[in-house]
Amino acid sequence: MLEKIRKVYANELLKSENEQIIKLAEYIQDKDTEGRKPCWGKIISKVNELFESDDQKIELWKQLIKIPEENSLMLFIIENKKNEKILDESIKDIEMLPIPVQKMLISLNESSSKISKKNIESLSEEIQAYNKQNKKKKNAELELMEQRINNIKSIDACLGHSLDADHNHDVV
Repeated sequence: MLEKIRKVYANELLKSENEQIIKLAEYIQDKDTEGRKPCWGKIISKVNELFESDDQKIELWKQLIKIPEENSLMLFIIENKKNEKILDESIKDIEMLPIPVQKMLISLNESSSKISKKNIESLSEEIQAYNKQNKKKKNAELELMEQRINNIKSIDACLGHSLDADHNHDVV
């Protein structure tokens, strides 16, 4: 996670009055005993620890969509794709999401049938064209998105400087 993205997340999440969201914001900024800050792998573990109910997760979702950073949104959707209540909420917000996240929702078996024609027509021409692609093409793109998310989830901690987590010498 880039340090500037980490700060944006922390600042936005700290605006919440929800105790769990504030704890998550503080966790995102904290360093471990070796001076490393948590990256996506540990952050998602902390989310699962702090946010037990669907309502709590939906409240976190509402905060996350204020920061239109696709990795966190895609990760949240993948982690909750079996949860109908959370998927329904993400579909309600589809117009507010970055294009890659919209594509993910359109492609996921768990959500694709829940997205109405009206939802699709309200989106960009790019998304409308994407939706018309055959299932095989959408599945191939979804597989790439899921691989990307799994790679992101595998990163537990990174040194607290501004290099991206893609630099292997900076991650653990």
